[in-house]
Amino acid sequence: MDKVLLEEKMLLLQKGDKNALKDVYQLMSKTVYLLAVSIVKDTEKAKDILQETFIRVARYIDKYQAGNAAAWITTIARHLSYREWERSKRTTSLDAISEKLEDNRGSHDERWTDNIVLYEAMAKLSNEEREIVMLYAMQGYKHREIAEIVGKSDNTVRWLYQKALKTMRENIDGKGKKL
Repeated sequence: MDKVLLEEKMLLLQKGDKNALKDVYQLMSKTVYLLAVSIVKDTEKAKDILQETFIRVARYIDKYQAGNAAAWITTIARHLSYREWERSKRTTSLDAISEKLEDNRGSHDERWTDNIVLYEAMAKLSNEEREIVMLYAMQGYKHREIAEIVGKSDNTVRWLYQKALKTMRENIDGKGKKL
């Protein structure tokens, strides 16, 4: 993601250029969606959160203070995701998800097996740890940016990330895979 371009588009949006919202969406939609999925664990709800995030970006653009557009947008998505998670308080059975993946797999492709093992290892993490892993390892945020998003210190974010990796390693090593 081009943070300079994102910042430029946010400032254009703030000045009233509604076309800039499309560019902001293109730059941030993957990050927002993956963050929402990591929290609510439901792809349909994550899509709703994705849309609601950008509705709020457009609605509250006048409150945006230039500096870190990615963190501002991600924070909106994070709050919406946790609100939805709290509202539903439902948990999806990991076994049911694994069975669904198994049914859709068809063949014994090692990639699918690795994905299931990785998903199961991620499921063992707390929401906070999973969120930090998703933002760092999958979206490329720096620890200081994640600290700003989640409202914790850099050191706490680093510690939680290392703790999450250790937990995942232990779970994956138990299944004969190496992380």
